[in-house]
Amino acid sequence: MRFWTTPRSLLDLITESVACRSGILLTDHDVRSLVQGTPLEQWTGVFDRPQDAQIGIRPEFVEDFVRVLRAAIGNLPDATPGGILSIRRLKKLTDRGIDIAPVFDAINSLMDSDRYKSIGEEFVKEVISITGMPLEVVAEVVLALADHQERDSLLMQYMPAEWDGARPLSDLFSTETAPKDPERYFEQRFIDFLVAQGERLDKMHWRNFERLTAEYFHRNNYAVQLGPGSKDGGVDIRLWPKDSDRTLPPLMLIQCKRYKRDTLVELEYVKALWADVSFEGAQGGLIATTARISPDGKRIAEARKYPLSFAENASVRDWTRSMWRYSWDEEKRQTVGVGNFLLPPVLP
Repeated sequence: MRFWTTPRSLLDLITESVACRSGILLTDHDVRSLVQGTPLEQWTGVFDRPQDAQIGIRPEFVEDFVRVLRAAIGNLPDATPGGILSIRRLKKLTDRGIDIAPVFDAINSLMDSDRYKSIGEEFVKEVISITGMPLEVVAEVVLALADHQERDSLLMQYMPAEWDGARPLSDLFSTETAPKDPERYFEQRFIDFLVAQGERLDKMHWRNFERLTAEYFHRNNYAVQLGPGSKDGGVDIRLWPKDSDRTLPPLMLIQCKRYKRDTLVELEYVKALWADVSFEGAQGGLIATTARISPDGKRIAEARKYPLSFAENASVRDWTRSMWRYSWDEEKRQTVGVGNFLLPPVLP
């Protein structure tokens, strides 16, 4: 089966599907650059055809393209089709001699009853009650279905329950991006991107780097005060133990330096932060940077026993990975089953 469209409409469908799933709006240039080095790189030429040309597209090509882009921006851990993951999960059960048909029957019956708006804890408990199957088996079947829906549904088949719109990827690099949620300092969609595209960490807007740092410590159970971004006296972030009295001196002062990867944060900034720590009576200070601390800065901090620590590029990348939406999944994933089309995906 194919649907007939134009290169322009095809690209719009792909970017809208990615935006719907991830909350990130990609430009044509983003699409081309993110697909480089993937199994679908060879097919980007379809977008160079006359924009009003009629082309026949197989749906699996669009789904592959969307997953590849979602993986490239960190919205998925890999671009493997959901059907393959589902088969893997279910095969493990059938190889153990488990009959999973009753679980599917119970799930379909409950979904048709309209009693549940989503598959949650209560839903799973009722499936267990109906089938007598252990939680492990029911959970695997539910996850198999979730894999399929999460990875293989196109835009018109799926919309998030809570849709807050999409933000252009360029915002990460060109302007401050403040989340709508007042309890957050930086948006998850951009954290995910920085995990997948860690080499672009040093290109983000300087204020977003401050927000990323604030978000990391907020998630690690500190009370965080993010400075105004300018005229802050050299202190970007102040930390206290959670639920402590903020009228007391801070636990830590943080200076953020978003520099190019090979740039050095010079000695003068180390001395300046030590002076701020001493003046405010903080217990310590931290310089967080997308670059590196100069050897002189490290030596003088050690020699004079400044209560300072340093988080350089590699450490900051570890921060982002710890906040990734898939940080709970420690399995190293590799994309399989993408681009293996039985029939030409594009005609003519």
